[in-house]
Amino acid sequence: MEKFDVCEVPLSGSNLIEASAGTGKTYNITMLFLRMLVELKLSVNEILVVTFTVPATMELRKKIRDAIVAGLKILESNDSNNCDENIKRIVEKEKDFSVAQRLRSALKNFDEASIYTIHSFCQQVLSERAFESKELFSNEIVTDDAIIERLIKDFIRKEIYTLPESLATMVMEYFDPAKLFSLYIGRPLSSELIIKPNEDLPDKEKFNKLLLDFEKAFQDAKIAWENEGADIENFISCRENFKKGRRIKTNPDHYLEVLANYMKTGSVLIYDEFSQDLKKFSLEEISKDVLSGKEIPQGIEFFNFMSALHSCYEKIFDFVKKYTITLKHELFAFIDTQWDRLKKEKGKKRYNDLIIDLAESLRDEQKAKSLISKISTRYKAALIDEFQDTDDLQYEIFFKVFIKQERIIFLIGDPKQAIYKFRGADIFSYINASKNVSHKYTLNYNYRSTPELVEAINLFFSIKENPFILDDIKFMPVGSSSKDAKQLVSENKTQPAIDIFLPHFQGNNSKKEEEVLVIKKILCDIQSLTSDRFYFSTGEKVKASDIAILVRTHDQAMKIKKLLSRYNIPSVMRGHESVFETQEATDVLFLLSAIAFPSRISLVKRLLATKLMAKNSLELFDIHKGANEGEIFISEFTERLYFYRDLWLHRGFMNMFMQVLDKENITVRILSMEEGATVFSNIMHIAEILNKVFFENRYSPDELIVWFEDAIANKLSGEEFKKRLDLDGDAVNIITMHASKGLEYPIVF
Repeated sequence: MEKFDVCEVPLSGSNLIEASAGTGKTYNITMLFLRMLVELKLSVNEILVVTFTVPATMELRKKIRDAIVAGLKILESNDSNNCDENIKRIVEKEKDFSVAQRLRSALKNFDEASIYTIHSFCQQVLSERAFESKELFSNEIVTDDAIIERLIKDFIRKEIYTLPESLATMVMEYFDPAKLFSLYIGRPLSSELIIKPNEDLPDKEKFNKLLLDFEKAFQDAKIAWENEGADIENFISCRENFKKGRRIKTNPDHYLEVLANYMKTGSVLIYDEFSQDLKKFSLEEISKDVLSGKEIPQGIEFFNFMSALHSCYEKIFDFVKKYTITLKHELFAFIDTQWDRLKKEKGKKRYNDLIIDLAESLRDEQKAKSLISKISTRYKAALIDEFQDTDDLQYEIFFKVFIKQERIIFLIGDPKQAIYKFRGADIFSYINASKNVSHKYTLNYNYRSTPELVEAINLFFSIKENPFILDDIKFMPVGSSSKDAKQLVSENKTQPAIDIFLPHFQGNNSKKEEEVLVIKKILCDIQSLTSDRFYFSTGEKVKASDIAILVRTHDQAMKIKKLLSRYNIPSVMRGHESVFETQEATDVLFLLSAIAFPSRISLVKRLLATKLMAKNSLELFDIHKGANEGEIFISEFTERLYFYRDLWLHRGFMNMFMQVLDKENITVRILSMEEGATVFSNIMHIAEILNKVFFENRYSPDELIVWFEDAIANKLSGEEFKKRLDLDGDAVNIITMHASKGLEYPIVF
């Protein structure tokens, strides 16, 4: 793999640039773009730039435009002081007076720059080349989340709720709508993909027969239990009968309790819930646990019957598993069919349909030649960012349009950062591409981290020959260019770049215990870091805002945030969660529903149970029971709700909402709570959105509530609806790993 020099690399053919974190990927894309303007004399709309997200396209637009401005300044003022050396080399390399003119033209026409996400690129090609791509001239692009969720629920109602109760209940254990949604949207897009096994739906009559066999086996076991129960309890309770470390020895009472409760019901659903515990009473399992030299008392036949019962259960379990897998196939086919109908009848498309449709158009021999010709005529070169997060269809498009046509293309990515499998990204598409390009380069220097951290990472990943398991993903050590990076210091000693903490517990709750210990360790470290003991080599004191905590899930983020808050350490959560996913959205909906319909006592009582009103359980009980004080309160409160409704109708939404917050003391109440600033920020954000919708659409109160209900149900997403930072001052940053790409902090947990 060659070292990459952005000013000297040939601007030709197909190229792959492996860019580890912090090595200046965006900077090098910017410099390549500038070189193509200067050396190849391309216009801004002839260079295709594709990246992963909308914010990334905005960042690239700004960086590229700034580079053009800087280059033009060097040429027009002959002032190269304090300028970027690479920009200077690029614009001065061509001894051509027309370079400045081309850069001025690029600035003038920069709005036409072809900097897209993969979806917007596909949409642009499909709409511009409607005849060749067999595309409708106008299609409505819809966010597919809500529609897919609805289709999953429709399928469950139709195919599962109509099954026999036992079968439906067991199948639903594997048919969680949220997991099915993730499974569907995370699958690769290629229509050539075959998901195995794909078999016919098992006969439900077979399940009924298996159930009868199970019930007969249970009756045999139950009779044995009734006759031998005392002997069984004595045998299990005697710990000396069992080998050291066996669970039945350490907690015999638990197993006996589970067994006794099950023998009262005999339900296959109860057995399914406690199958691992009940399996312990089969002859095979109990024999494994009995101490050498000890024997199961003669006359106890119960364990034989439990073996037969467990065998019957395993057959039912295998049937349910096979039935569930087949149903998942049918669910996918059902969603695909419904989407095809929406596409044909209503002209609706998902974002991923844009990729699928363009890839399919390029497979059509009659249309592909003309389509490829027109695309490659429009775009003389392409820069594909975040290529490690591509999939087989995206690669197929770039291969056919650029690589196969021997057009200029640079694929920039890092297989070590391929973290978007849940969105369908396929690392093997990257590996395949790496084998089909003419040139492979690597960026050699990290500009983000301290030299000590870079050295530590190099050492850590060089311990094994293939640290990422696959032979095709190599670790390439990089050098550090951050000689003046600020380092963490304590007592005049530079602190280690990496501190590894590995808690280890044994037992059933080990993961939970480890998580609690890790969170407490982070808390102690943050308290220590923000004390006077630690400072940076630049002399600055460590602030809370210098610290970031990376987490995998939103739940982990909430646990950490609550603990930090308990110890008065300010923190902010940074991510992509919609404000409509918060509890505050539901509470505000309940508030507005009660104001819109004050005569409906059920809505009024529902509002009183929210944290907005902060009624305790005794007060709510009195209100619900209709006690004298409760009745008086409801009457007075309902009068105020009518007053707020009149305000809404005659003075507008926001005027009404602010008066509710003031007169009901909601603002003071919320801000005095733990996490009050976050809660209040969400409430005001929701109010601003609703006020905008109210004015733009002139909605009545009940129409606005319908819109609001729909926004919550569909978890309406987008930049406008993203949760705001609850604090902009000095606070610890808590970030999910998927929201952290491209961000940097001095100290990271």
